[in-house]
Amino acid sequence: MFTGMYPQELQRALAAWDPQYDPAARMIRRPFSSPGYHTTLTGGSVHPTRESLSYALALLDSGEPARLTQAIDILDRVLALQDINPDSPTYGIWPWFLEEPLDQMSPPDWNWADFCGTRLIQIAMDHRERLPSALAHRLDQAILHAARSIQHRDMGPHYTNIALMGTYVTYTAGEFYNETGILDYARRRLRRFYDYTREQGAFTEFNSPTYTAVAIRVLARMRRDIHDRDAHPMLDWLYNLAWADVA
Repeated sequence: MFTGMYPQELQRALAAWDPQYDPAARMIRRPFSSPGYHTTLTGGSVHPTRESLSYALALLDSGEPARLTQAIDILDRVLALQDINPDSPTYGIWPWFLEEPLDQMSPPDWNWADFCGTRLIQIAMDHRERLPSALAHRLDQAILHAARSIQHRDMGPHYTNIALMGTYVTYTAGEFYNETGILDYARRRLRRFYDYTREQGAFTEFNSPTYTAVAIRVLARMRRDIHDRDAHPMLDWLYNLAWADVA
């Protein structure tokens, strides 16, 4: 078992999430909120995909056998919402909410391959052996669909949090599944981001507390989970840059 939280923090997070779980939908249920784009919904209660996957990961990180079934139910539900058609314009991504399919969003959010993929690859690396074999196979395919979606989009290094998050998903997926094409792409993507950031002297997307914290969390995961030692001098430099920015 691995968790990025201390046990007390994990239990506090689960205590906050547990009352929000909707067993009928097998997802988290929350009052609707949005930043004002991508969705046409305006109110009511919604079942968010990203937060539901975060809850599933926390359930698995707890190591409690009683929580395993609940995590399996969430994964079964949310994996089914991904667009897995390689010919589709929304290939590899998820909707924000159960209540609003991809074809009803305005427009769909390609970042959801990165956000959901980050959570799913952590589940695969830390807990895959605990899942039923059929679900584990679906998890593998969902991660690879997300990684190929990220590769197809090929977001540039100026979009800091997505540039890093997509690198994390493709690098770890490429290593974990021995997918050479995805891994080679991730290596090039990290080098491009590193060179660009050294040239700029700072992260260029919203030099703000919110986005710097996102960068620190993603870089910490990359330093922990990426095995390619050639990547680590670049990751260490970027991680130290982020903390220097905070200082």
